[in-house]
Amino acid sequence: MASADDIRAVLPNISEDSIAQILTRLVDIGVESSQDLQHVTEEDLSAVMRPIQARKLLAAWSQPDQSQTGMNAIKIISKS
Repeated sequence: MASADDIRAVLPNISEDSIAQILTRLVDIGVESSQDLQHVTEEDLSAVMRPIQARKLLAAWSQPDQSQTGMNAIKIISKS
């Protein structure tokens, strides 16, 4: 998963509330590691973002260095 900064890099106009919803959704669907991001689908994100936004984010997550960075955000949310 991506951190707030990673999401903002792909979707610079996205609100902080939307970022929080995306990160929460990823935790809710069971993302526990950066390797899990390869299994996230557009449908998984459809409740919290528009299709084109989801596609852009999924494309960014397909880059190896992007997926690892975001795991810090999941760990922070999971501990809350």
